[in-house]
Amino acid sequence: MIIFEQTARDETNENNFFSAGWDGVLLSFTIGEGGRIMKQHSIEAHAGMIHGLAHSCAMNLLATTGHDGFTRFWDMRSVGEGVSHIINLNQIGSSVCWNGNDIHCNEIIVGLEDGNLKIYDIRNCCEALNTFSLNPVRIRKIITVESMSNTLLCGLEVNSMILSYNLYIYSSHIYCVKSFCFIKYAGLVSG
Repeated sequence: MIIFEQTARDETNENNFFSAGWDGVLLSFTIGEGGRIMKQHSIEAHAGMIHGLAHSCAMNLLATTGHDGFTRFWDMRSVGEGVSHIINLNQIGSSVCWNGNDIHCNEIIVGLEDGNLKIYDIRNCCEALNTFSLNPVRIRKIITVESMSNTLLCGLEVNSMILSYNLYIYSSHIYCVKSFCFIKYAGLVSG
């Protein structure tokens, strides 16, 4: 039995998708004739759980971030051959997404376990372009980060609450536009 924690679709080929989970293995699949799912690659991508997975059709790269404190980039033309770039986060990466703005398509946004978002330019993975702190309290998990054009939507889990942020990206800086809070009771979310 395979349990998928994270999935991403290859935006350049709708029949391909990727999955990763608790064991640090990145899997690539294709949908064949009759809807049959076939595994193409299995790569030991991280030492520990993969928390985030995102595909960029503009860069033709797949990004993964995990419990081992690294964000890795995989060239989609040769996904079975290994990693093309690595960012050492020095802490657990909990989510990852590409900047949705075409001008800044080489920027990756990584959510960290401590509640910070960091923007990196993959052409120079050594230092973050900018860091944005979402909350002064310790965040249990950044649930999701999605980027569309210049807007970044971020969902966070803090104790028994779900926080949602609507952020704006301008010139590699992140600004908070709106924030919402939802209380979670026994698995149900109310707003």
